[in-house]
Amino acid sequence: MRLRPAVVVFAGVVGFLWSSPVTAQTPTFSKDVAPILYKNCSQCHRPNEVAPMSLMTYDEVRPWARSIKSKVVKKEMPPWGVGRSTLDFSNDRRMSDKEIATLVAWVDGGAPRGRDADLPSPPSYPGGWKFNVEPDVVVKMPVEFKVEPRSEYPMLDFYVPVPWTDGMKLIQMSEARPSNKAVVHHITVSLVTFPPGTEVIDGQPFTTDASGKKVPLDRRLARITEQRLPAELQIPREPGEKPDRLSSVGGFTTLLAYVAGRGFDDHPDGVGTPALPGQYINFNMHYTPTGRVEYDRSEVGFWFVKGEPKKFHFRTPINERQAVNGKIVRGEIPDAADVEAGRVSQGATAATISAFSGLPPIPPHEANFTVTSELKITQDITINGFYPHMHVRGKSAEYKIVFPDGREQLLFDVPRYRFDWQERYVLAAPLKIPNGSLLKYKGVFDNSAENPLNPNPDKEVYWSEQSWDEMSLGWIEYTLDKQKLKK
Repeated sequence: MRLRPAVVVFAGVVGFLWSSPVTAQTPTFSKDVAPILYKNCSQCHRPNEVAPMSLMTYDEVRPWARSIKSKVVKKEMPPWGVGRSTLDFSNDRRMSDKEIATLVAWVDGGAPRGRDADLPSPPSYPGGWKFNVEPDVVVKMPVEFKVEPRSEYPMLDFYVPVPWTDGMKLIQMSEARPSNKAVVHHITVSLVTFPPGTEVIDGQPFTTDASGKKVPLDRRLARITEQRLPAELQIPREPGEKPDRLSSVGGFTTLLAYVAGRGFDDHPDGVGTPALPGQYINFNMHYTPTGRVEYDRSEVGFWFVKGEPKKFHFRTPINERQAVNGKIVRGEIPDAADVEAGRVSQGATAATISAFSGLPPIPPHEANFTVTSELKITQDITINGFYPHMHVRGKSAEYKIVFPDGREQLLFDVPRYRFDWQERYVLAAPLKIPNGSLLKYKGVFDNSAENPLNPNPDKEVYWSEQSWDEMSLGWIEYTLDKQKLKK
């Protein structure tokens, strides 16, 4: 069974409770409120988690009663980004009207404790993991990293060999955890296949040059093509069938990201990311100094597919053909209609396009810089989830599909994207996408002074890894309909 956590963070100012008469109809914490908080809030509102306060006991909850009421009435909490949608999501954590009414009535009634006998058992988190079972394997960074009190750090990579030797495993669930939340801005955990002859020393890969000297391996060389992977990771193709982007496992496979609002990943029963002995687990770390010496040794937990393995899990961004403010800047050569309609950017030259993503920079004070991206679907797939990703200038996101018969359908949008609470949207029912469809993703960016997270509206914004740069990635998570694994 797939185990899904609910993640909620309350924030607000402590308010003083007032006295109101308690009647037989007044909800109590023990009987009525605790079950709601355990269900919706405890994943984050417990000791040593991301939330600013624990909400596990009556004494912890009572000082925050008015703040809780305010946030749930405004529907600011629990956090949920989806606006318009034609889909349902299994991790939709919005409270029901009944739950909201119960919390409001409890606060208005003076927030009574109730009888201890009515209090349900609190949820259990073995080892502190978000899923309610210990992981099969825990992998730590190979070294403890010392974070100096400097201005900034580039992205840093640490590599650990896959710790099992008994063949391929399918990773169904995973969770990344920093040992020092104060300095870890984000973690990206990936699987890497290194070229033959690579030696990893203290978490860093080296190769040998022509003179026999050990030299650091360029991180880009870890991204090996499908043809160089072991046979277990190659998807069978029909005679004459060309390699397909959608079915490329690749030598570099992103597993999950730890950011505000995320840090765990799960997939349907029998579905997982393949990992083999001989591969390496890559911790890509972004540290934010605090002004004093700090230390971190982050870790990741893996839960493997149990029972019959069914399919590989895939993840890819929608980014084959891209346009900025309506003008094509990347993708296949535009046709005559594109040129005639002025949809081709005249400024999309090698001098103005960032090598990172092929997109021109966002101009200063631009409040609605719009990047639209497309992905041709070249075989039948089933989508299980979505993950829109932008940085501090991200404003909104939208997913659409154009079916082979030309029908266009909105899948969902995120009208107020939040860099400080990023969400992965998991479908309640799998979404079948037929061959010949076109997926569309739109990201809108605000580089103006009206954006409270904007560090400098006077500067151009380029496309790169740091948070003050930008990304426009509309990820999809899917399986291939034609694939069936045998145990």
